[in-house]
Amino acid sequence: MKRLILLVLLLSFQIIITAQSKIDLAEKAKTIPVNKNNSFVIPKANTSSTEGNIIGYTDYDYVSNNGLLNQLDLYDIDSDGKLDPVGTYMRRLSTEANGLRQQVMFLGLENEFVSFPITDDNLPSGSGAIQVLRAGPWADHAAIMFSQGNKMKFTVIRLADFYLIVNAVELDFTVSYPNFCYLDDGKIYAISNDDKLKLIYADNPQVSSVTEIEFSAGSSFQPIKRSPNGQYLAVVNANTETQVILHYSSDSGETWSEEIIGENLVNEISNRPNTFPLFTNFGQASYVLDDSGGVHIGMNGYGLHIDNTDTTFAYPALYWNNRNREWIAISHPDEEGEELSGLHPGNGIGNAYPTPMVSNDGKDVTVIYQAPEYENGVLQIYSGDGSDNNYACYYTDIVLSSPNYSDWLPFGKPHQSEVFPTAFDWIEKHHAQPPQIWTSWYYQFMYMVDAIPGCSIFDENSPDENTYWVHDSFFIATTGVDEQKEFNFALAQNYPNPFNPTTSIEYQVASIEKVSIKVYDILGREITTLVNEVKSPGTYEVKFDGSNLSSGTYFYRLSSGNFTQIKKMLLVK
Repeated sequence: MKRLILLVLLLSFQIIITAQSKIDLAEKAKTIPVNKNNSFVIPKANTSSTEGNIIGYTDYDYVSNNGLLNQLDLYDIDSDGKLDPVGTYMRRLSTEANGLRQQVMFLGLENEFVSFPITDDNLPSGSGAIQVLRAGPWADHAAIMFSQGNKMKFTVIRLADFYLIVNAVELDFTVSYPNFCYLDDGKIYAISNDDKLKLIYADNPQVSSVTEIEFSAGSSFQPIKRSPNGQYLAVVNANTETQVILHYSSDSGETWSEEIIGENLVNEISNRPNTFPLFTNFGQASYVLDDSGGVHIGMNGYGLHIDNTDTTFAYPALYWNNRNREWIAISHPDEEGEELSGLHPGNGIGNAYPTPMVSNDGKDVTVIYQAPEYENGVLQIYSGDGSDNNYACYYTDIVLSSPNYSDWLPFGKPHQSEVFPTAFDWIEKHHAQPPQIWTSWYYQFMYMVDAIPGCSIFDENSPDENTYWVHDSFFIATTGVDEQKEFNFALAQNYPNPFNPTTSIEYQVASIEKVSIKVYDILGREITTLVNEVKSPGTYEVKFDGSNLSSGTYFYRLSSGNFTQIKKMLLVK
């Protein structure tokens, strides 16, 4: 069986499955206003729906060399207080080498999705980026930037009735990749091909003004990201030859700083001794900001492990933030090695396309990425499709990992390639104060399931019309702990003691930490593990059953961070 170690938060928290009120989106789509001499209304005939968590189908099985664009956002479609997925993707209309491609917008509730094209069928369309606009002149709208006919265009859709208030406006400057950032006052920032910061306004998006800000070369391939409150902006440029450069603003884009935060074979990965990332070519930077100015970055850690005279490739997923300021590996150490060389699908080399998600307060971070698929420690290989471009590559899974811990949650089916993960930037976090004490986290993300593993645009196996995009999510919650109360780390004496055959052990946790309680015999041999999970602050109790043990003295040890305490107990039969 495939190793299935749950993300550490899931180990410590109860998984709660919630039932959302369901709206028949296919029926809702039929209520889109009929075109009454207004070409901006989306035609009903172009609307399609799917079942399950499938967003839509495409035979185009490649998305990006770089970190993924902003394809997914959230909006409360049915006004029930819960945010629903709103996003965009590109699908191909023909399999010709230069076949027409179409930008599609989708909306979803529970396990039902409806989608409709927002681009002309007669013009080639590239990838797009979406942002739901929550305030200002375009509040309750969604803006999508996409390439069409070798031009970068901008569309704005009113989410209440899917009415296009701005229809494929052509920007008056060239853009390498869809990148824009709408602020709550109606300002919209974008980076032009010459790496200059452009400013447009909601009241007239066709006319831009040039700011005095110029970024490092290649920055136009990366999106501008904002914090939820709009105070902090960032651009992470991983398109240079040897460096990763952070451009940062703490005043909503008025002024910017520039800093080199990574260099090829210079920045050792802090938790992988003698391993150095190569940030060039496979940089794939994705990033998100929190309301306190924290910048959280995920990158493909394609690099080298240098051990004396032996040098091998290493492929970890990496994470960095502007508080700790160090590159750390967040993928499984046994799944980052040399055996991945030459078997990766497309540019998804090793643990690829890492995308962070963060709570608004910056305290909770999770990274989603595309990982090689292992089963019982064995790399799972797809042998190829038998075509003229037959190519063997490994299957992939989507994995979520917390940078603070070393546990992983894989998503995906065995012998299936889940690729190109992208996520909603911010974890939905809710907290209730006493007397009802609970905290919940909700994560939403999407990825592609490639029907024939590989990458057909690189002549690695064939395209297949059964390739599709999937939306997925998970929800976790804690209950019953007063986080306002102060606790200390402590290990109490078991009770009863002596005992036969069961006893209780009470312990206290001072902060959110991974806690281990193990039992040893008098010779120091480990008998069992009673606790091995993350705990919130509080007092807990665990039972120990010595039914299968002989009478005698045993020891139990609590370990958490730098804290360790050992106590003795006596089993008498």
